[in-house]
Amino acid sequence: MDTINKSFTATFKQIESDGIFTGEFEALASTFGNVDRVGDVMAKSAFDNAITKAKESGRMPKLARQHNLDRLPAVMTDIYKTDEGLIIRGRFLDTQLGKDTRLEVLGGAIQDMSVGFILKDYEIEDGKRVIKDLDLIEVSFVTVPANPEAQIISAKGQKMTVREFEHTLKGAGFSNKESTTIASICNKAGYFDRDDQSSQKNRDDLEGLSELLEQRIKTLKGG
Repeated sequence: MDTINKSFTATFKQIESDGIFTGEFEALASTFGNVDRVGDVMAKSAFDNAITKAKESGRMPKLARQHNLDRLPAVMTDIYKTDEGLIIRGRFLDTQLGKDTRLEVLGGAIQDMSVGFILKDYEIEDGKRVIKDLDLIEVSFVTVPANPEAQIISAKGQKMTVREFEHTLKGAGFSNKESTTIASICNKAGYFDRDDQSSQKNRDDLEGLSELLEQRIKTLKGG
């Protein structure tokens, strides 16, 4: 049977971390009850068998990028569901693809997740296909969603790097040149090497600085 892909728009935020491991994240990979762009609905039972299978076998579905299973940016470490939808936990691999994907997640360039599955059972209700059961093959970081409700809940890691701060500034609307210049000034001022900060405090301070700069620019421009 063919694999079906269902995508969901994601929201990213930091969670508190001691910086021991650099690439953990949590995501709402699929939501229950809402109608996607092709008229499908995920029932609350849709992932039950997939979760049980993963837990009992110890083999988690793959974590991919753009549904490409040849090279993977991350590994899944846990899977469960809430009333809202399917939750996955994972960590980015220490490979170039893993590092790039993590940076794009933290910088806001990637905002979507997508589940790839084989359909096992469904019902037609009010003209909509309600998916009751499926075989979950993989979950992907994607650029174009089919469903606007999934969320990447958190991504945690070490203290923010200069490059990550540049991505944050670009996400706030600064140009490439402005982002590079501001990040360079902050680097020379020691923002990225302070020993008296936890990873979360470091990230909160730098993200707060980005927001402050954005607001100041808008004020100067009369926005």
